[in-house]
Parts: sequence; structure tokens; C-alpha cells
Amino acid sequence: MGKTDILEIVNSFSISDRLRLVEEILRTIREEEVTDTHSGNELLEFAGIISEKEAKEMKTAVAESREMA
Repeated sequence: MGKTDILEIVNSFSISDRLRLVEEILRTIREEEVTDTHSGNELLEFAGIISEKEAKEMKTAVAESREMA
């Protein structure tokens, strides 16, 4: 299964499910000890995966979910 296949599956999820997935991934990353140095350009491979509208919706949903917690 390639990156494109995974992205197609994830993009079929609802916004709230995608947010839960992203938050879980971020939680896991935060718990890991970072030992590698990065150039900062690693995230560029994900550019264009979601639209500006989807990004704004996700940002709003994350903010709202944090207010509820």
C-alpha cells in the first residue's frame, strides 16, 4: 500500500475522524524522543493534500474540540 492509497483512504473519512487521526499522530510524535535533526522541509511532501477550505475547517474543529476538553 502506497502513500497515495493511504491518503485516499484518509480523505474518505469525515472531517472529525481525520482530526482524531491527526491528533493521535501528533500525540504519538510528541511522546517520541526526537534525536534526528531535520531541515524543516520534510512537510513539503504533504503540500496540496487538503484544500485551503478543508484546512480552515480542520483548524476550526480542532479549536472547538480543545474548548470542549
